[in-house]
Amino acid sequence: MSVPCLPSMPCVEVVLIQPAQLVIGALRLILDAWEAIGNAAGRPPGRLRWIEHMIAAATAAGLTAAQWREWRERPRLRFVLEAGYALACDSDGQEFQTNAIKVTITNRGARVVSLDRIVCTFKSRSSEELTSRKEPLGLSSIDPGKATYGWVQLHAEPKGMSRLSVSVIDSIGKEWAASRRQISRLMAEYATYR
Repeated sequence: MSVPCLPSMPCVEVVLIQPAQLVIGALRLILDAWEAIGNAAGRPPGRLRWIEHMIAAATAAGLTAAQWREWRERPRLRFVLEAGYALACDSDGQEFQTNAIKVTITNRGARVVSLDRIVCTFKSRSSEELTSRKEPLGLSSIDPGKATYGWVQLHAEPKGMSRLSVSVIDSIGKEWAASRRQISRLMAEYATYR
């Protein structure tokens, strides 16, 4: 973002990437502008220099409060993974029961989150390749404090699975992964099957 040059002010080029840089950059711009004004009109008397510090402190406090609010209201998702069975259909239309994972996602943040699909990736005992299963959620919106769930059909023997990962993709393409602890609990649950 370029700032147009005035005869009494230096040109400033600002590139902000992270929120912390926003606070630092804004303080620098304010102090540079105040210094330019002071140089153009002469420095204020010593008894009025405290105004510079008050303006800088008020600006820093306001930006810090805005950053804190942004951090506090960020989206947060909680996963609960459960082993189970789901009905599936083969190519002939015959229903059969297959191993599945019930994925429950709870929105613990302060903003609504729209989820697009659940992705489960694993390596089965019978194959050396990674297998990926995707189940659409249809852009389901989760209000703060609410939950949604979906079933991921595995079509594989869960006892032989390794390198399991479960995640959801939101409407903007961000991936939210289940924790290693949740994956370990699910694998322990599958170890007790049959």
